[in-house]
Amino acid sequence: MTKFGQETIAPNKPFTFTMNNIMNPPRLTVTGFIVIQTINANGGIIDVGNYEMPKEYFKRGFIKKFTVEPLQLSVGQFPVYYKFTI
Repeated sequence: MTKFGQETIAPNKPFTFTMNNIMNPPRLTVTGFIVIQTINANGGIIDVGNYEMPKEYFKRGFIKKFTVEPLQLSVGQFPVYYKFTI
């Protein structure tokens, strides 16, 4: 996906790409304590929350639907952003 996002795609030309897999997080075994902070524009902490991911929380699954939608439909828009829905 990195290379796909860095290359210029010619207008009015169809393009394709392939993803072999999508994984988030990169490892299924990473769980544990997480600190979530809300900060202001100056970087000061407004609120702090703690959360613990249960062991075996992440499971393998199947992607049943994948869509890509351009967010700008007008001619000559640059850059064009896309919405990926999995």
